Parts: sequence; C-alpha cells; structure tokens
Amino acid sequence: MLSEFLREAGHQLGAYLAQKQVQLPAPDGTLGGYRLGVPQVYVGWLPPGMVLGEQSRAAPPCVILGAAQASADNRESRVQLTLTAAVYDPGHQLWQEGTLQTKLGFEGYQALLTLLEALQAYLLGQGALAGWELSGPVTLCTNEEQPWPYWYGRLEFAVEGPGLPLTRFADLM
Repeated sequence: MLSEFLREAGHQLGAYLAQKQVQLPAPDGTLGGYRLGVPQVYVGWLPPGMVLGEQSRAAPPCVILGAAQASADNRESRVQLTLTAAVYDPGHQLWQEGTLQTKLGFEGYQALLTLLEALQAYLLGQGALAGWELSGPVTLCTNEEQPWPYWYGRLEFAVEGPGLPLTRFADLM
C-alpha cells in the first residue's frame, strides 16, 4: 500500500514539475555553461542533510520522494514524507590575471528556494497528494552544508489516507 502510494505521488509530482525548468550542467562539463531542463522525480530515501553520491542513479536537478515514517491501523494510515530537492549552480567563471576563477553566488540557493516553494504551494493548493490528505504544515528546510556545485533542501509534511484492510486473519489476532 505504501509503495503504491509513493509511486502514484511520484507520478503526480512529476507531472507538475514537467512545467518547471531549472539549470542542468553543460553537456561538455564547462562550469560557466548550462542548459535548462526539467527536474526528475524519484521515489527513494535520502536522509536529511545527506547528498547524492556520484554513483547514484538520481542526479541533480531532481526531487526525491520518501517516507520517513508510517503508521496505520484498520481505520486510517499516516505517512510522514520528505521531498528532497537538489539543484545545480556552479557560480560564475571569470578570467582574472590569466587564470580562470570561479566566483560562487547565491543563484543556486535562490533556484532551490524557488523550486521548493513552488512544490510547497502546489501541495498546499491541492490539499492532497495521490488521494491522501495533507495533515499539518508543509515545512521547508535547507541543508546546513551545501556540496558545490549543488544546492539541497527538503519539504517535510504528513499525509493521511485509508487504513490497512482487514485480512482473513483479523479474527485470530
């Protein structure tokens, strides 16, 4: 039930994000260059404060939807979700005194906040995700340490949905 919900929620978020564009690394790896693209949505778990490894299937820009905690009985289920977002921004490259210098800026931080706030507004406007109702606030957080050239943050929120169906063993328990 939880896996099915996460897949449906991932599809719903992916359809929404298909309208958004953020920076992607340049195909040739040039720091000053970039192209625009749509963030991909993955169902998985990236603990708060952690970043994607180089061997990860997911690569920024992306959103990773995972369940931090879930509880259920035969009346209702409650899931604490984390939406982790990662965006790309290497800063600016400048030639100074014959060498190429990278000047870091805050455009990546602003792009991260823009993406997270758009997702936050979408969730609050819908009031539900994959048919499960939002329960409480949608909290925006950013990682304390940001691994250049990426910026990471997350939304934390809870949803409530149907309880676990009674099984043929219910009378035995």
